[in-house]
Amino acid sequence: MHRARHAAAAAVNAAWQTLLRAGNGRPELRRLLARAESAAARAPRGTQADQLAAWARDLRKGHPVPVPPAAGPSATAAELAELAGVAAEQHIPDGARTARDVLRDVAGRWRVLLMVFAGAAAAGWASTALGVGRPYWAVVTAAAVFAANTTMSWSRAVQRTVGNLLGVALFTLLAPVAGLGAVALVAAVLALQFVTEAAITRNYWLGSVFVTPMAILMTEFAGTRPVPVLVADRWLDSCLGAAAGLAACVLLRDRRAAGRVHDGLRRLERLVAEPRPAADRLRGALVELREAADLAAGEWRGAPLPEERIAAAERAGHRRLAELTI
Repeated sequence: MHRARHAAAAAVNAAWQTLLRAGNGRPELRRLLARAESAAARAPRGTQADQLAAWARDLRKGHPVPVPPAAGPSATAAELAELAGVAAEQHIPDGARTARDVLRDVAGRWRVLLMVFAGAAAAGWASTALGVGRPYWAVVTAAAVFAANTTMSWSRAVQRTVGNLLGVALFTLLAPVAGLGAVALVAAVLALQFVTEAAITRNYWLGSVFVTPMAILMTEFAGTRPVPVLVADRWLDSCLGAAAGLAACVLLRDRRAAGRVHDGLRRLERLVAEPRPAADRLRGALVELREAADLAAGEWRGAPLPEERIAAAERAGHRRLAELTI
């Protein structure tokens, strides 16, 4: 039962993080998530648990967002307070950031810069050592895989590598265009650029499929090289760059991520317990906890997070914030 409650709390926390990163839209999803959060806190069993699981399956299949049935008066009031607190949290006024927020952001940027430098340097060195003609492809790939945590970096590395390798295959099909003259070459590059602009905002790896042949064809402006050499260089550099970037993410992972979650929890719980906390401070504590938990959940070999305590603290924080702002 404890494991089930922990898993349910983790799923609810992840869903809130994803939904709030998407902005102020999707009120119907927020209502459904507030209902799921209330149910998870009560450890639903039987029909209620089955209904929540069925709704989750329908959403994954792309079905419309279901409308949960009316709850009892106390449950409805709690859900409305939760939604009001979530809305109030997102309206952070200018100047609400503290010196600690600024210092944390600076420290995070330095860590990212260190990872990018280490990964790019390792990729460039390995590519040069293997005699690849254009090691900067490996450097660019290594720099492109970095994200906020290890899990996100892994996802980006997979998408980048798959997209690049499919793009190399597409270049092999388009290579004969380079032999038809400058006009055909320019037309192919422009066409690929148009398709890239349309695809990359929708899907990262799909955009990479078209960026890759465009970049290789553009090297033809400076002179023709054998197609097998270009394909081999690009294939090898993509794999080297992704591997070097991931290695840097793993070796230089954020070891203080779980500690920041516990610090954020204590700060939020302390503010909720105060008789009259400042709304801006409460907003900042909620945002800080969510960001810390989001990053820590994606770190490789990170310490287990107190998901139930996080969910309970956020519910209490949102309801307290609703009391202060409504």
